Amino acid sequence: MTVRHLLLDADDVLQVGTIGFRPALAEVLGEDPGEWLRDTFRPEGEVLTGRLEVVPLLAERLRALGRDHDAQQVYERIWLAIEPDPEMVAQVGRWRAAGLSVHLATNQDSGRAAYMKESLPYAEILDGSYYSSDLGVAKPEAGFFGTILDDLGADPDQVCFIDDMATNVAGARDVGLRAVQWELADRLPTLQSRMAAVGVRTGWPGTP
Repeated sequence: MTVRHLLLDADDVLQVGTIGFRPALAEVLGEDPGEWLRDTFRPEGEVLTGRLEVVPLLAERLRALGRDHDAQQVYERIWLAIEPDPEMVAQVGRWRAAGLSVHLATNQDSGRAAYMKESLPYAEILDGSYYSSDLGVAKPEAGFFGTILDDLGADPDQVCFIDDMATNVAGARDVGLRAVQWELADRLPTLQSRMAAVGVRTGWPGTP
């Protein structure tokens, strides 16, 4: 079956952070934020599935640590310091010109999802976007991919998913999607090679 749709992760695939996220957060919290981040942003948790917002949880953590920072300001300065990667934006244009439909498929809390919809140009450069906080289910759960497949009206083998996290790639493969693990640091020639390995060869410079 021919691939008709591409699903792209956001962070480190389609977009980049403009500051060092974890060092900036560690400076604010005065501790390594790793454990708090893992607990707060569990795929099965309430933040990524849209039932809780980050700012109140961040405010609670700041109070517990005795840190005198405004949680909303911290959230805006650190979480929203993102922008599309220009090379990937250009590549998305080539894919779409070749007849592929290209969609964002990302785990995001509701506040960051709203910012991405309102302030980043994804409505113009993509065919659509799927946010975990809107779907009520997050990667790598089968329901995340199943909901997208239903909306696209596509068979799993018609969809190629690109993500930087092995667990998410494995989740996509478990439901039958063609899936590639890749991040921006790997550069586009590597992505082209990995996509060709799963049967996607169109939409690159010099190809139809």
